[in-house]
Amino acid sequence: MITCPNCGFNNENEHTTCWQCKAPLRGQSQGKRVKGTRDIERALRNEKIKCMHGLFRVHPCEPCGRGQEEAAQYQHSTEQYGMDVLLAAGVTTDRTQALQLIRVILAQNKPA
Repeated sequence: MITCPNCGFNNENEHTTCWQCKAPLRGQSQGKRVKGTRDIERALRNEKIKCMHGLFRVHPCEPCGRGQEEAAQYQHSTEQYGMDVLLAAGVTTDRTQALQLIRVILAQNKPA
């Protein structure tokens, strides 16, 4: 069993993504190395999709002066960039799964 570092759900060893939250799991899949969650998080630290306060641009940021309407304009480009990162990392080869996963990542990193 592998415990998901994202949600804590126990997954069987042969899976590369969590069944519960679809987050990538560390391990092997059909002889290929799958990048771990930390590798993907590093790739998602890009200044194109995050502001200088460390928030994804799809979320409002008071210090930046970014409101809900301006944040909504970043939704499509942020999702596309995140999908490309996940596909390049080999987390999945399915664009639909990559889109679902990046949406989960964005929702989990929403400021309180």
